[in-house]
This record gives sequence, structure tokens and C-alpha cells, in this order.
Amino acid sequence: GFNLSFVASTVAYTVTAASYAGSNKFHIMGAAQPTLELIEGNTYVFTYPSGHPFALSTTSDGTHGGGSEYTTGVTRNSGANTLTYVVPTGAPTLYYYCTSHSGMGGQANTPAQFNNNLQLTTTNQGQDNISNAQYAAFDDVLFSASGFSFSLSNGSLIATI
Repeated sequence: GFNLSFVASTVAYTVTAASYAGSNKFHIMGAAQPTLELIEGNTYVFTYPSGHPFALSTTSDGTHGGGSEYTTGVTRNSGANTLTYVVPTGAPTLYYYCTSHSGMGGQANTPAQFNNNLQLTTTNQGQDNISNAQYAAFDDVLFSASGFSFSLSNGSLIATI
């Protein structure tokens, strides 16, 4: 059958600062102040410009909005201008901001992890009255109602959306 599980990953973001509507804003993935989705269990590494230290807070605009810097799961390397965040279970909604300038940041949601890994387990170790060579060369396609198709090609599972 199919086994679903969560496999944590590390995601790297390059954060830049650029003028937008007359003031500096953080740009991530080419967008000004995007809302980020930081999934519980994943690690996020933010590389930021030296003149605009990147930080997280539970308060919009962080220390500029009357809040404090959020540090649970956070490691800062000021020499490399990186902030690494390992999202813990039950993390609150966060806001990213510049510690030096107000109004540059945005929101970072922290949704629970979800199954992102698919593993195929065969019955009887794939033997089912066929040889290993026959099993390895087996081709088949299964279509699902939700727009996925799963296929076996030369013994490898291929999932297509």
C-alpha cells in the first residue's frame, strides 16, 4: 500500500531590501512583504542584507510595534547575516521585521506539518508469483479522482499531478 509521512526539509530564503511605494520593504522570492508559510518541523534559513537585520516577533512590526524579538528555535549568525528558524510544534503566528527600521516586514504563518512523503510498500516484497526481474519491469497506471495519477515504470513509482 501507500504510506504517507512528513519529512522535514531546510528552505533557504534570500531577503533583500528595496524601495516600494516610497519606503524600504523586505523582498522575499521577488515579492514585497509576502506572507510566508513556515511549516512546523522545517528549518528556514534567511540571509538578509547587513543594513537590515531580519528578526521574528509575535507582534506586527516587532519591537517597533511594541513587541519583542521571538527567539524560540531561532539562531542568528550576525557575521554571516543569517537567521535560522526551526519551527517548533505549536508555533504562534509570527511577523518578520527589520530590527533597525519600522514598516519593512510582513506576516509568517506557522501551519502544522502535513504529509509530504509517499512511500509504496508492496505485499510479499513484490514477489506475488512473479520474478524480481518481472516486477522491476512492471508498468501500470492508476488514476485517482483528485487529479493525481500514479504509475509504475521499470519498478519505480511516478506520481503526476
